[in-house]
Amino acid sequence: MELKLFSRLFIMQKAKLMQSLQSKGLDGLITTSMLKGKQYIKRVKNYGIKHIVLFYAVYD
Repeated sequence: MELKLFSRLFIMQKAKLMQSLQSKGLDGLITTSMLKGKQYIKRVKNYGIKHIVLFYAVYD
């Protein structure tokens, strides 16, 4: 339960930071990395992210 709450708070803080940078005209400098998948891409596109680095999670 605590981990879910922490994750949500962390996501909200990141969203607030991105909005702050965007309002200052720095949105072209924001890059995010995430797992490759439509649901992840849609999520960050909703925040206005223009640069996305995709990766596959690989385990040894």
